[in-house]
Amino acid sequence: LVIRSRNNLHTFSSTGKHIACILQEKKVVKTRGIISNVFFENQTVAVHDFNQKTVSWYNLKGEPLSSMKYKIAGEDVFPVHIYPWNGGYIATNAYGGESVDRKTLCFVNKELNTGIAIEGRSLTSGRGISDDISIDEQGNVLYHEQLCDTLFTVRDGTLTPLLAIDFGAHALPEDVARQDVYEREDYATRLYKEGKPFAGWPSFFQRIGNIIYFTCVSPDNGIVLCRYDEKEETTRLFAVDFDNPQYMAQLPFFISDNVAYWQVRDKNNASQNPLLFVFPLDCL
Repeated sequence: LVIRSRNNLHTFSSTGKHIACILQEKKVVKTRGIISNVFFENQTVAVHDFNQKTVSWYNLKGEPLSSMKYKIAGEDVFPVHIYPWNGGYIATNAYGGESVDRKTLCFVNKELNTGIAIEGRSLTSGRGISDDISIDEQGNVLYHEQLCDTLFTVRDGTLTPLLAIDFGAHALPEDVARQDVYEREDYATRLYKEGKPFAGWPSFFQRIGNIIYFTCVSPDNGIVLCRYDEKEETTRLFAVDFDNPQYMAQLPFFISDNVAYWQVRDKNNASQNPLLFVFPLDCL
């Protein structure tokens, strides 16, 4: 496991034993860098720094292996979050302002020197999220945006809608759903503060075979895990009833080697590092 806390990056074993610290905040700040995103590649941990335009590779012990400074020759290709895909990288693009029609995603070659925009959808704001892209073992891409009830995929070089998630009576109203992400967030936050029911905020999508997993907010403001079967077109919801009532599931959720890792917050110690609820995927 690789866990980021602010600009500190640590590796852990699957049992929670600390292995190494790959990066520390003071080192990142000193170089005026920023950890844009982290990904695994060929048994190494890769760190992308958008400010410095570098990708650096480390082994699991935190030892540096190599680093590449890139300059991409491509119109409107400014990768923010990059992920290995199809012999190169798929990436989210940086917002270029209202006057620029910059595509949401782009493809960059393995050498990180050329790229092309992926057609189908354009950026409307600079708001990004950490769990924007997920890629399964077959190379199928899932892409989603903050408080958007549509899940997207890439087909024939184009970003296209894959499925729409219906949250029923407590979903974002149509007029709010058409607003920008900031308006949508204000609406959802206001309902939460007023104690009114709201369902949505789908996050952390992952496809395993024909099953798509993700988390979302339930009408009672809890967090549930959703399991959608693409073949049967059925959905099941799972909630955790902890023996300790101060524990509360959060949205971050990850699957690796048929094991699920679900972030849990201690409501009485919100400033402390969250816990991980670990369970075999087969029990769902």
